[in-house]
Amino acid sequence: MDKGTVFAGEQNELWDIKDGVAIRDLKGPDSKPFLDRFKRSELRLVWSLSVNWFNPFHNKQAGKKASCGSIVMLLLNLPPSLCVKPENIYINAISPKEPTIDHLDQYLVPLVNMMEHNYQHRSHFTKTHDSPSKGHRTRSMIAIEVFDLPGVKKILGHCSFNSNHNFCSYCTLSKADIGNFASGKTY
Repeated sequence: MDKGTVFAGEQNELWDIKDGVAIRDLKGPDSKPFLDRFKRSELRLVWSLSVNWFNPFHNKQAGKKASCGSIVMLLLNLPPSLCVKPENIYINAISPKEPTIDHLDQYLVPLVNMMEHNYQHRSHFTKTHDSPSKGHRTRSMIAIEVFDLPGVKKILGHCSFNSNHNFCSYCTLSKADIGNFASGKTY
């Protein structure tokens, strides 16, 4: 058995993504733990952002070539069995073809700005099911980002893996400068 094996009944059991150290150690704008087991008056929501492009005609070497995709978010506060149900998935955008970086920004920038504002300043819902008269405050953060290879290239600003100009998808050197180690360009 390896050191990382966890057995039922041990204190370090991981049943949910929120049980992991990476999520537990997230800090709020006050530098205190973002998820603190409801020791606050506001609801803290932790989200996963996914940007994924795929061929709807399957990955065939011959035949139709297409790329459509989605930008979706999952609420990680829900139990794992519920957060992936279609009725609990927030669909920000569905694109019938793979967008350029500029078009992708039209979807992502407002979403990220909204989440950043909500993280820093909270949102207040004037009426909720549990509190129909006074509402409830919430604070949200994107804790996990899940991208496929084309998605991560566009979101992080790297060139495409099949670029005809750059020899590497991470650096700014062109194929013509492959032997130039003193160019001063960085990764």
